[in-house]
Amino acid sequence: MGGASRKVGAPERLASVLPFYYGWVIVGVGAAAVSSRVIGSVEAASVFAAALIAEHGWSTTLLAAPIFIGSSASALGGPFVGRLLDRRGPRLVTALGTALVGISCFVLAATNSILFYIAFYSLLRMTGQGMVQLSSQITAAKWFERRRGRAIGFISLISSMGLIAAPPVAQALIDGPGLAAAWMAFGFLALGLGTLPSLLLLVRSPEDMGLQPDGAQRAQAPPQRHSFTATQAVRTPTLWAIIVAVFLISAVMTGVGFLQFSYYTIARGIPESTGAYVVSAFALGFTLGGVTWAPLTDRLPVRPVIIVLYASGVLTMLMMLQVHAPWQAFLAALSFGTLVGGSIQLPTILIAGYYGRAHVGAIGGTVHVARGFGLGSGPVIGGFVLNAFSYEAAWTAFAVFAGSAALLMGFARRPRLPVGVSA
Repeated sequence: MGGASRKVGAPERLASVLPFYYGWVIVGVGAAAVSSRVIGSVEAASVFAAALIAEHGWSTTLLAAPIFIGSSASALGGPFVGRLLDRRGPRLVTALGTALVGISCFVLAATNSILFYIAFYSLLRMTGQGMVQLSSQITAAKWFERRRGRAIGFISLISSMGLIAAPPVAQALIDGPGLAAAWMAFGFLALGLGTLPSLLLLVRSPEDMGLQPDGAQRAQAPPQRHSFTATQAVRTPTLWAIIVAVFLISAVMTGVGFLQFSYYTIARGIPESTGAYVVSAFALGFTLGGVTWAPLTDRLPVRPVIIVLYASGVLTMLMMLQVHAPWQAFLAALSFGTLVGGSIQLPTILIAGYYGRAHVGAIGGTVHVARGFGLGSGPVIGGFVLNAFSYEAAWTAFAVFAGSAALLMGFARRPRLPVGVSA
């Protein structure tokens, strides 16, 4: 994929003096951008929700609405964002996404209207999830081949640290200078850590700067693989197996996350104070999963790693069924965290390996549709099964989802190259 000629700018000047491959700058900027939109996470939203209920008396249902709206809009916009990443690169997508996160925070700091809250928190979550997070993974996949797992794993590590830090920081700001100041602080974080570096330093692909993936010399560069277009990829049964598997495992991620705290405290009688620490064990597991599963794919074939990861979801649900004491809850939450940490990353690595780098944005954007609707559907599915039957039935249903996802990945073999693919 030959890149268009570019004027010498900050990326080229910086690359000429760096003692290491410029792709790691791309990864660092992407990781910072993902961290800067952490206010759009469910974990941070839960802290603000409690403060908004106390201050305005808004209902939990209304405050949950923009999470679903934003996730759904992010899913629908995935193919468009992916194609834009292939054509124009991440600079516009990431900078605009983080800027909209920041602007939304400023509006939320000044509003007392539930309608404005729903509108702008939906926008915040949509752009953070569907533009910033998607852009960082797709761009890392374009800049790396042999070290793709490590690159995406590093993004996950930094973003998970943001997820861990965001709730206590938000609570401290709300308890101190107040709710409006907390919104403003996260808005400035998005603009300073996300928008400005993205505008200055992001580039679409190594070829646009006369470089090779992983920093290899041209004579030593890995042989260039053919790339499927998005249309060609959609015609392969493999992509549809991946799409359905990603939907199922995404529903497990948010469904279990939505129910786990109440399960520990209500169904199993674990004190709420202890339950909060159990959820923190989930965050630790998320971090461990992020830095373990993706780098593993630099040494092992990606598909078997994903199969083992998704199959571990069945084991996690069995652990949930056996929770009767705090230590069992800690183990179940830790296991669940590693499942989530790996499941966010590995499909992008698989897609880039199967279908090539040239159109990985458009193809990854198509898969992002399934991820977005899966994330939005998980709490609904879990809540329905719980209300109709029991927690045990919900864990059983999610075990079936995880096992089915692993089975589908077993059929997701490398697709054959169609006639006329572009290099």
